Amino acid sequence: MSLRHAQDMHSHVQQLAHSLLHELQLTRGAALSTDDVEAMLRSLTQGANAAIIDVARQYNATTSSVNHIPVEVVCNILSWLTFDQRIVASHVCHHWRAIAVDSPRLWNRLDFRRRNLELAGVLLSRSKDTPLVLRVRNVAALPRLDCLRNHISHTQFLDLDTAACDQEDLLASLSTSAPMLRSLRFFRCSSSFRLPDRLFDLNAPLLHDIAMHHDVLPVGPTPALSAVRVLVCESISSPETLAARLGQLPSIDSLVFSFGDTFSVSQLTTKLRFPSFRRLEITECPSDANVQTMLPLLSHQDVSCIVLTAPRTQTTLDVILQPLARIEFMALRIRRRGLTADFALYGNGRKRAFLCVAHDLAMRYLTNASFAHLVTLIIHEGFWPTQAALPLAPALLHLTVALTSSAQHITAHRLRRPLSPGIFFLERGRAFVTPLLQTVCLTCRLETKSQPLVVSASDVADFVTSALLTPIARPPRLVLRNVTLLEPAGSSEIRSLGHRVSSIAIDTRTHDEDELPSLLRPATNVIFGDNTY
Repeated sequence: MSLRHAQDMHSHVQQLAHSLLHELQLTRGAALSTDDVEAMLRSLTQGANAAIIDVARQYNATTSSVNHIPVEVVCNILSWLTFDQRIVASHVCHHWRAIAVDSPRLWNRLDFRRRNLELAGVLLSRSKDTPLVLRVRNVAALPRLDCLRNHISHTQFLDLDTAACDQEDLLASLSTSAPMLRSLRFFRCSSSFRLPDRLFDLNAPLLHDIAMHHDVLPVGPTPALSAVRVLVCESISSPETLAARLGQLPSIDSLVFSFGDTFSVSQLTTKLRFPSFRRLEITECPSDANVQTMLPLLSHQDVSCIVLTAPRTQTTLDVILQPLARIEFMALRIRRRGLTADFALYGNGRKRAFLCVAHDLAMRYLTNASFAHLVTLIIHEGFWPTQAALPLAPALLHLTVALTSSAQHITAHRLRRPLSPGIFFLERGRAFVTPLLQTVCLTCRLETKSQPLVVSASDVADFVTSALLTPIARPPRLVLRNVTLLEPAGSSEIRSLGHRVSSIAIDTRTHDEDELPSLLRPATNVIFGDNTY
């Protein structure tokens, strides 16, 4: 039933009411019996009731299909909606509202802010005993947050981003048992604050991830932290504190921290043993001296992944690389022209390093580098120095260049200009020594799915050829993801590209599937779908 029809029916009921009033006014002076008045009222009432019943019947006819949607389907629909949309959808009908209120899994991921803090108690009660993911952002604790304490027992992830004093008050009261808690994150506590000694009443067997701004862990042993495996601390003030934390967390295998202003790595000795870390990340090093002292120590440890941010000199970079000669994974983050490029290098070594360095420093390093164990090279954003000799990579099997789809890139490619600035390093005569290359991938991270990167087939063919400085036994496989070709099917550029590769895999989101077979002949083994190497 349309809104217009409903309004018409409502007007009809109003007219009946006015008619009843008018009849009563006309008969006020007439000598009518009580039976006559009752009969008149009964007739008018029946007419009004008939109109109301007709409105209800038409309304039910329009909502009956909604009311009969299975509970599981309604729950799935509501689960895909945002918080505000879910509230609106729950008012479609009584059936949907009952399902929304009685489905705890729809209320187990709650993000409390100022605008919805008043609903904290109601929403938490709807979650019943399901595992909770709670985030409290930019709100004052106030008495309303007292209800959080009553639900800590079934909270899995707790992320607090509130004012420091309110956050500390809440954390200080977390003595309730937390048998399901896995992650605790808080970042605004003062440096003088300390977590309570009896954190979670010493019962948090699944707590494995703690993130904080200052080091606010208790000084003594804390059994509640015995299972913690990941510690993120934005500032550790001294080597003694670092050693104490490692001793407090017997299960730790990932540590992310930055040196405080007073931290001196020179005070560390080789006696400091790091656990068998999966990942060690040191950010915002205040001096190269700290890095140079730290890396030789790390070379004696069983650390599989090291992350350092912004070493400032070539000497520091050399010191970093010395204990990591057999590189398995390395990434150089290069900042240039306001963009960030990640050079990810994979090899078959045991140790891994992830380095974030300045642009000119990375260029000097790459100029003189030789990667004997390099198997896969992934270049994000495609920045590479034209003035540098590209590295020797005799074991390289896979080469990927990832571009960003932007109006500038798309326009340049549509004008048949070279792939510059995206992959300007692929000039003729400037390539890798890659006799074993198996896969060449050109991929694009789309800003919108409707705008794939448009490239010329001849440019792609040059891209493939430029990667092959020495003859190889078999042409490589070409992978194009989120990239579309400029030339029409059957063009000489398409045929030339097909002769230079053994197979082509193209993401069908950017191509007509019926057009692909003719587009890619004579290439063999054409693969449809979202395929990667």
